[in-house]
Amino acid sequence: MRLAPDDAVARRNFADQLVMTATAQNAMRDAAGALTGTDRALPILTALAAADVNNREAQHDLAFAYEQKALALVILERWDEAHFAASKVRDIRQRLIAADPTNREDRRDITRTYGVLAQIETARGNTGEASELLAKQKDIQRELAR
Repeated sequence: MRLAPDDAVARRNFADQLVMTATAQNAMRDAAGALTGTDRALPILTALAAADVNNREAQHDLAFAYEQKALALVILERWDEAHFAASKVRDIRQRLIAADPTNREDRRDITRTYGVLAQIETARGNTGEASELLAKQKDIQRELAR
């Protein structure tokens, strides 16, 4: 599909549909399908996020796409690639939290990211790193519960 290069809304909508489909595919354990969609969406979302680094929605979209890619790679047990994608998610979410530390949604979302990274590190045999990630996850969850 060709998209108008100057129509950011159409490009975002197209990429979002790919990622939402990938979300459903991951739920059905169709990791290959999810990877196809996220790999098509990521260049679009990366460009949109780079065009306006202060656009929180664009940053969220990019993090969500990388998250779906990481989850598909976890299903496939492609641990190094999953770690790379999940680390991208963590980095984006850490930047969002640094820009607005009071945003509960971003802090909740990063707990999910820490859980995925811990799962990956456990599978890679890095139990110490997995424990540290789970501790970070629990700390934020406790903060959010207050």
